[in-house]
Amino acid sequence: MIQNIVQVYENSEEILKELDRKTNQAFKRQSGHFSDMIGGKALDLYDNYFYESSSLQGPVVLPDDIAKGWLQSNYLWATHFSPGGLPGIGETGADIISRDDQTYLTANFNMLIGPQVALNHFREVENDYAGWCSKENDFYEAFYSFAEELKKFPELAESFKEVKVNNRRSRTPTSEFIKYITRLNSELIDGELKVAAVNLEKLLADLSGLEKIEETFVKIRKGHKGVPYIRDDGMIFIPTPVASGGICAHTHPGYDDPLHAMPSVGDISILAAQSGTDKLFDGHIGGGETQGDAYILHIPKRYFFDEVQELVQEKADYIIEKLNGSDEENYRTLMEEVDPLKKEVLKRRITDIMSNQILGFKYSYGSKEQGDRELVVNPVIARSEFEKHKKFLGSKIDLPIAEYVILSGGNGFLFKDIYEG
Repeated sequence: MIQNIVQVYENSEEILKELDRKTNQAFKRQSGHFSDMIGGKALDLYDNYFYESSSLQGPVVLPDDIAKGWLQSNYLWATHFSPGGLPGIGETGADIISRDDQTYLTANFNMLIGPQVALNHFREVENDYAGWCSKENDFYEAFYSFAEELKKFPELAESFKEVKVNNRRSRTPTSEFIKYITRLNSELIDGELKVAAVNLEKLLADLSGLEKIEETFVKIRKGHKGVPYIRDDGMIFIPTPVASGGICAHTHPGYDDPLHAMPSVGDISILAAQSGTDKLFDGHIGGGETQGDAYILHIPKRYFFDEVQELVQEKADYIIEKLNGSDEENYRTLMEEVDPLKKEVLKRRITDIMSNQILGFKYSYGSKEQGDRELVVNPVIARSEFEKHKKFLGSKIDLPIAEYVILSGGNGFLFKDIYEG
């Protein structure tokens, strides 16, 4: 696995191929869908937004205290731990602003804390949702078999078109669909459709709390742009920040592999629009004060999540006993008990977490001139990592950030003012 800055440059060709696969090639695979949406102009959109070539250039170097503050605030506020539960994290965002000849990395506190609030709601249905995830593939396999058999009965197939199968937010089966399958089974006597419907009903009978899951996801969406899902690596993850406006940087957090810090199709589209390479839009869309640069930052999984969860489990009985109030009171109680454990691990491990790691990538077009289609990629590292590999690197791009400032209620405060790490 590629981890440090030397490995990045030694494997630059592989990295740029992976970047192309996740952006240009991904868009081309989806072009039929986009053509339907925008009247057959998907390739025009591609020609206006997507790059023709890419290059890996010198590293962006962050001061160590800035890098450390940014990582710690994500670990402290954008994560959630619960006795017996899976560790969780969500994406956050930040902007780079200039004031009085100084440059600052700024993050809105609500954007940092938002994933934790959403994940706290998710705990209400975590076990039921995990049960659904374990059966999801089996459900769709059984559903497609059922749908194929249903086609043989035109009247039934026509009436089934009125049945809503999935809940909008959680993608779980709806109560309407479950009732339909139950009623259909009571009416069918035998045959392949009966067999397929019985298989579906058996699968659905093993699931619980589906309506509650959807209600919880609807509640989460009232305060967050995304909803959680359970990744294959055993992490609960929210794959979008609370909001996307006012930021030039966002995270792809909680992975071991820093190559997850690559842009999506949407990220590239917005970046191209900001950079003036498009002819479809006049002016900038999205982003914060910094326009035309997109930072996608890596919040490493290693050490922190396993060690905090282990400490939470050691105190599980004590914590659970204290969770006997309202939802809001229980949330505060859980944070009061878990936050010191997070800080304990960060105090011991933050240097180890940063060591031998890149912290993401900066993406930009070669210039702001109309029609420049080269995507420039700069790895982001802490200054201590640059100094460690100075002879190998030779060149760098300093990011002269004076402070890391957290914005809250119209005011700003320094991370170091409130965190004793």
